[in-house]
Amino acid sequence: SKDGNLLYFVSDMPKGMGGKDIYVSRWENEQWSKPINMGKELNTRQDEVFPFVDEVGNLYFSTSGRKGGLGGLDLYYAVLSKDGTKVIEVIHLDAPINSKADDFGIVTDGARTTGYFSSNRREGDDDIYRFTRESSLYECRELLLRVFDAETMQRLDSATIAIRSKIGGESTEKTLQTDADGWAHLCLASDNDFIFTVSKEGFIDNTVGFSTHHLTDDKPTRLELSLAHPVVLQTMVSQNEDPQKKKTSLTDSLQHLKHSRVRGIVRTETDRQPIEGVLVRLRNECDKKIYETITGPDGKYDFEILEGCDYTLIYSKDTYGTNTLKIARVPKKTAPKVLSNDVGLLKKGDIVQLDNIYHDQGKRTISPDAARELDKLVATMKRYPSLQAEILSHTDSRGEANRNKTVSQNRAQEIVNYMVAKGVARKRLKATGMGESMPVNGCVDGVICTEAEYRRNRRTEFKVVEIR
Repeated sequence: SKDGNLLYFVSDMPKGMGGKDIYVSRWENEQWSKPINMGKELNTRQDEVFPFVDEVGNLYFSTSGRKGGLGGLDLYYAVLSKDGTKVIEVIHLDAPINSKADDFGIVTDGARTTGYFSSNRREGDDDIYRFTRESSLYECRELLLRVFDAETMQRLDSATIAIRSKIGGESTEKTLQTDADGWAHLCLASDNDFIFTVSKEGFIDNTVGFSTHHLTDDKPTRLELSLAHPVVLQTMVSQNEDPQKKKTSLTDSLQHLKHSRVRGIVRTETDRQPIEGVLVRLRNECDKKIYETITGPDGKYDFEILEGCDYTLIYSKDTYGTNTLKIARVPKKTAPKVLSNDVGLLKKGDIVQLDNIYHDQGKRTISPDAARELDKLVATMKRYPSLQAEILSHTDSRGEANRNKTVSQNRAQEIVNYMVAKGVARKRLKATGMGESMPVNGCVDGVICTEAEYRRNRRTEFKVVEIR
C-alpha cells in the first residue's frame, strides 16, 4: 500500500479458496502479521494473481474464475474497507483494457488516468501496453442531493425532484423522491446541463440549475436545496383595471384591520440602509391587476391584499437590480394578518463580503460551510439574471507577496468553477486575486497579529459589475 503498512501477495497455501489466492499482511510491531485471506468476495476456485494497489487503496488483480469476463485472465479491481483488509465490491474493467486474451499485471493511478498492463492479445505473446483515459472514469456523475426546511433546517422526506435535461439532442424528464433523511441519489450524464425543480406540499417550489460540464474529477458532488413555507396572505378592499398608487397607512393596529396587509422596508444589500424612491408593484395573479407605491426616505411600503390569490411583489429603481418576490395564496376566512417583508437591493459597484468563506493559510479548497454560502450566491445570481459579478479573493500578509497573489487568484477561480458547476454561466463571472493588497485591519508586513486577525483578511467578496 502507499504507506507501506499493507502487503498484498499471492499464495497457494493450504485452506485457501482454491488455486492461488490473494492475501494481505499488516506491518505491526516491526514485523509482518499473520496473512489474512481476502475472502470469497475476491478469491475464487481459480487463480487470483498479479495484485497491485493504487494510492487511494483500490486493489487490482487478474483471474479467470469470475462470471462476466471477456475470456482468459481478466483485470478487476476491488474497493476495500478503510483498513484495507475487507472487500466491499469487485468491479470488472471493460474493453479495451480487457480482451478475449489474457490481461494482467496492471499498474495505474487511483483515477485510472493512465497506466500499464500486460496482455497476450497480439499473436499470443505477452506484451506491455500503455493506456490513457479519454473520458470520465464513470459513465455518469454521482450527485447527492439533500432537501431541507429553510426555516427549521430539518431534512424533508418525500420531497419530489423533477429533473429536466437534454441528452442526445432530446429533452428528457424524470422524477424521484427524497428518502427519510431528505437525501436523493442521482447519477447524471457527463457534459450535460440539468434543471431540478423540488416540490413538497406546504412549501414553495425551488428550481435550480446544475451542470456536469467542466467537472475535472470523478468525486461525488453534494448539493443542498432548501424549501420555504409560503407567506400567509388574505384580503383586499378594492381593485382597479389600471395600475394605481394605493393610499396606505403604516399605523394600522392589528385589532383594527379589516383586511390583511403586506408591508416592509427596502434596504441596500451592503449596509442595510433604507432606499428612497423605489417603485414597488404588487400584482394580483388572479386578475393580473397591478398596484404601485413609491418608498419614501424610510424605505417603507404597504399594501392591502386579497385572500385566495397568489401575488408577486416587484421592486425596481434606476441603477439597482430588479428584485421579485412571489407570495403564495392562503385559504379564505382567515383572520387579518400583517405580513412583514424587508428586502435588499443590489446596485452596480456594490462589494459584499461572503460570510463563512475564510481560507486556511496557503490553501484554496472549499469547505462545506463555504459551499453553503456559495449556494446562496448562486441563488442570488439566478434571482438577478442580468447580474455580472467579480469574485475577489484576499490573503493575509504572511508569505511572499507574489505567491499570495497567485494563491488568491487560484481561490477565486475555484469559487468561479464551483458556481459554474451549479449552473451559473461562466461569462457572468470574473475571478480576481487581490493577494495581501487590501487588508481590513492593520495586519500588514512587519506587524505581529493574532490568528483571528490574520483570518479576517483571508476573505472572499463579490463585486457587482453589472446589474439591471
